[in-house]
Order: sequence, then structure tokens, then C-alpha cells
Amino acid sequence: MTPADLTITANDQTKAYGDTFNFGGTEFSTIGLVGFDHVSGVTLTSAGAAADAPVIGSPYYVITPSAAAGTGLANYHIHYVDGHLTVGPVPLTITASDGTMTYGGTAPIITASYSGWVNGDNDATIKTGGNTPPTCDTTATSSSPVIGSYASSCHGAIDPNYTIGYVPARSPWARRR
Repeated sequence: MTPADLTITANDQTKAYGDTFNFGGTEFSTIGLVGFDHVSGVTLTSAGAAADAPVIGSPYYVITPSAAAGTGLANYHIHYVDGHLTVGPVPLTITASDGTMTYGGTAPIITASYSGWVNGDNDATIKTGGNTPPTCDTTATSSSPVIGSYASSCHGAIDPNYTIGYVPARSPWARRR
């Protein structure tokens, strides 16, 4: 007797950067089972399942199915079809610092603070690995009127593991004499 063909396909999955994807062995579909035969589990692996798998491994990481378990499987020639694991970015908020200055003086240096880092990333992460740190500045100049509020903001950061949002200075700042 010739074995029947059975196709086991790993289901596509998604996860956020910094999360670990734990396969339960049931994330698959089958085509070709006959009668009461069934597949109770499949070993599924992917390099994208680790928490530190970067978004840049996408558009997806391969999910590889193997080692099907179940009843009646000796009656089949099993074909495994890979699935895809997509890693999506997570939110990162960059907030501009406040500042003050003396009339006629140099505008203050505006710095960035960050919230939302995951996976052990930190402020230095955005300065490495081809990422781009933000540029922070203010609309104040040495000749700006003494009484006034001047915007401070950050912009231009790039890190593919994060969806970056910006918050201007937490409060307007007045220039001092």
C-alpha cells in the first residue's frame, strides 16, 4: 500500500519586539488526513521567537514545522510547509527637556529622555547599530524677548524595533535676564 500525502503547514504568527513567542505545538493546519487519523502536535521553531529577535529580521522569520505526533501517521508521506513569524515594533516615547537661559546668552542644550525601552535596550541603543539618535532643539535664540515661552522638541530618531513618538518640552520655559 502506498502512503497518502499529508501536508502540515505552520500557521503564520506575529509578536512584538521584546516578547518571546512560545509555540504550543498546535499552531499548524493539515490537509490530507483520512478517517480518524489526526495530528496532535508538531514541533515548531523560529529564530524570531526569541525576545531579542529584531524587527529587521522581518518582513518575517521562518517558522519550521517538524516531528508531527498523532495517530495513524505511519500511513502518510508528510510534507512540511514553513510559516512566517512577523516581529513588530513597540512604542518608544522621546521627550524633550525644558530649559532656561539669560538674554543674549547661548540657547540651552535640549536633551532627550526616553520611555518604553524593552529587552534591555537603553539610551545608548539608539546611538548604535545603524540607528539614528534624535536631534533636539529649541526655537529660542540669543535675541528672543526676555518674557516668553519657546518650544523645545526632539525629532528624527530611527530605530526599527520601535515606533517612535515625540513629546515637546513638558512645560514652556521663560527666559531670564
